[in-house]
Amino acid sequence: MISFLPLVLASSGDRSSTIRNSWLLLSFVMASAASSLQGAEFPDEWYFSPKSGVRTKWEGKPAVSWSATSWIGEEKSFDDSRGKVVVIDFWATWCGPCVASIPKNNALVAEFPEDLLFVGLHSATSGWDKAPAMVNSKSINYPVALDSGDTAKVYGINAFPTYVVIDRDGVVRAAGITPSHVGDVVRKLVGESGKVAPSRKLASLDQDWFHRGAKQMSPWVDSVGKPGPAVMAKKWWSDSNEATNEIPSEDPSATGSPDAEPTDFAFGDFEGRIRVLHFSKPTNSLSERHLKQLNQVANKYTDQGVGFLVVCDHEVEWDSVTKRAKELGLTMPIILDTEPSQNDKSPKQIDETAKETAQAVTAQTVEPREAGATAKSYSVRVSPVTVLIDRQGLIRATGLRMDKLGDAIESLLAEPMR
Repeated sequence: MISFLPLVLASSGDRSSTIRNSWLLLSFVMASAASSLQGAEFPDEWYFSPKSGVRTKWEGKPAVSWSATSWIGEEKSFDDSRGKVVVIDFWATWCGPCVASIPKNNALVAEFPEDLLFVGLHSATSGWDKAPAMVNSKSINYPVALDSGDTAKVYGINAFPTYVVIDRDGVVRAAGITPSHVGDVVRKLVGESGKVAPSRKLASLDQDWFHRGAKQMSPWVDSVGKPGPAVMAKKWWSDSNEATNEIPSEDPSATGSPDAEPTDFAFGDFEGRIRVLHFSKPTNSLSERHLKQLNQVANKYTDQGVGFLVVCDHEVEWDSVTKRAKELGLTMPIILDTEPSQNDKSPKQIDETAKETAQAVTAQTVEPREAGATAKSYSVRVSPVTVLIDRQGLIRATGLRMDKLGDAIESLLAEPMR
């Protein structure tokens, strides 16, 4: 069951209308963080770091295709790997261990010419200009490609080399394996039969679509490819349900009361739905302008399976917000974020995040301050900020420019569903 934190449901009025609008809101409740490795398949000694993020995040999960801008050798797509074992080697010409591992890679490819697709995905940062010469000098017998930067970002690659080994079903079985044990994993997986699952292609999001271009805030970059945290709300509003504007009962036992305990809801299956979270504090002209632009985008894409939700700062005057939302003709549901928990971060961490966030936004945005619980879980400490989440419930972008949100949505809509 998916865990839902409290959403305010009307205590009176049209119950069917309440339920319809609950569906809109509940589409934003995401799966919890990647589950712990229970009964790990391969020994910890086979990994560079047994508890690395790339291992805990990806093992047992459907793989994502690479996004490459240049190729040396035959260009390969993830669809070319159907029914094969796949190894993605995240490497760079300036990485000594990467270069030292090339003979092992060559030998493995020669051992399994029909059952293995091996791709050397070079870092997007630097060193690609030396790749052609190295391919020749090392007699590399597998395709080598230049990562667009998005693949490493989604997989959470922060060290080289990093090997991701994918089985015949398109599932990541090992991530972060040392070069000396990649062959051991491949031999095991080659011996298995597979059902040849379809791949999921990674759409490349242009750096110019973000407010800071390539210099995005590090917590936002680190969140790419991770499950979106649950949405926490103490009040909500929708244009089609006036009853939700009423102040709910203060009885702690009442569903949706500000003092109620987290509640499990099961309002349908929202897998396969792209979601847009927009964090806002509707007290200035910039926030209001963004809400108008977002509403236009929502009116275009809601019928295409995209869900939109505005998360209001926990300190806003709620009655004023809902009144203004009606005046602006907003069609998106709006929630009021819950108060932050002081146990989430140490004062030092909070100060460092606030400092970096202050550098990430223009002078027109709200000054950094204590964020609400949902905003904090998304590393959002200013507003307005827009987050894009794909059909798998994974964060794909934070800090998108509003005028480029439609382009980003189109990219995710073009990705095949698993």
